Amino acid sequence: MKCYGVTAELAEGTEIVFAPDATKARQMALGSDTLNNCEYIELRAKRYPEFDSYAPGPVPVEVLLANGWWWPCSRCGKYVYKSDPHHIIHKGDVWCSQECWDNDTYYKSLHADSTSDRSKGPS
Repeated sequence: MKCYGVTAELAEGTEIVFAPDATKARQMALGSDTLNNCEYIELRAKRYPEFDSYAPGPVPVEVLLANGWWWPCSRCGKYVYKSDPHHIIHKGDVWCSQECWDNDTYYKSLHADSTSDRSKGPS
């Protein structure tokens, strides 16, 4: 399977999918949270061969950030980039700061049994 990033002109992000070709990638991404309310004809698929080894997915958020992508903070929605000095990544979720991490009561309620191993952000 090949990695594709599917976008639309008016969409805010990119949906990453693994598919045999661009047509199938667009079909798979149609209706995703990232591309909600987009029509098939609006979608564009771009190859990302550097992520093919992660098939069938997902591509780890650490890898995406290292390759120049952004990710929304799980609490406040702020875009987080690798260069942000205080971002925290835990089990595929991202927070922009220690404050957002500490105050994410929704995340804590969903993962009450697994938050005890949460480490502090980068020093």
